[in-house]
Amino acid sequence: MGGGTDPPYRPGSDAYEDMTTAATRLKECVVDVGRWMSANRLELNMDKTELLWTGSRHSISQLHGHGPPIQLGADTVPACDHVRLLGVIISAELSLDCHVPVVSSVSFYWLRQL
Repeated sequence: MGGGTDPPYRPGSDAYEDMTTAATRLKECVVDVGRWMSANRLELNMDKTELLWTGSRHSISQLHGHGPPIQLGADTVPACDHVRLLGVIISAELSLDCHVPVVSSVSFYWLRQL
């Protein structure tokens, strides 16, 4: 990573290779889940599929954005900086910074309706 200006996730770097390996393994897992779902007459809804790369603030800052997308067949799943999981909004730093304002807003809305 050296003296400063080179991004740590540049092609050829160890960090880039680790991220590429992780992306490949994740893709293989999602493909396996898709096969299992097909065998059980289920379908993976690509419109609702979200990708979140998580880690420490330092490692996330080194992604220079959201991390690499995952190619699943004809569909590409882009990485997001936050996702909704069972109604909870989770950020890449695994914090609830995006969730709290939404809950507050909805709560105040319903309080005003009383």
